[in-house]
Amino acid sequence: MTSSAATNSNLVFLGGGNVTGVINNIGAITVNAAGNKTVILQKSVSATSLTLGNNAVANLQDSLTKSGNVDFTNGGVLEFSGANPAGYLLNSQIKNGNTGTLNVYTTGTTLTATDSSIGMVNTINIGQGNAVAAFTIDVSNKALTLGSDINLN
Repeated sequence: MTSSAATNSNLVFLGGGNVTGVINNIGAITVNAAGNKTVILQKSVSATSLTLGNNAVANLQDSLTKSGNVDFTNGGVLEFSGANPAGYLLNSQIKNGNTGTLNVYTTGTTLTATDSSIGMVNTINIGQGNAVAAFTIDVSNKALTLGSDINLN
């Protein structure tokens, strides 16, 4: 899914779903699936912003590269899962992280966050069951404050 007018295009999920293709050059993605519904994004996502609300879950099975931010408005879960040997990248600023959760459920690989605002996320869960997962914060030359509950599962 590619837009020729990135800043003017919006993709809104009101329920659960499964996107099997790449999302590229989209303005705003909103996952507002009330009732803990999950939107699975199987390929890489490039958008100006990603907004999570109403305890919705955005499950990314590839990297999230954006020029804007991830906004945990009214709660929500940003979840990375899968076994990509190249690892996963989260290079986005976090907004309203005090209401959000980041799940790092990658299998045998690493999620790397590159913006110091990652420390604002309310809860960070690393690993699920017996699967090995790793989370790296690479915020070179920046101050990082971790105000999160970090759970190693």
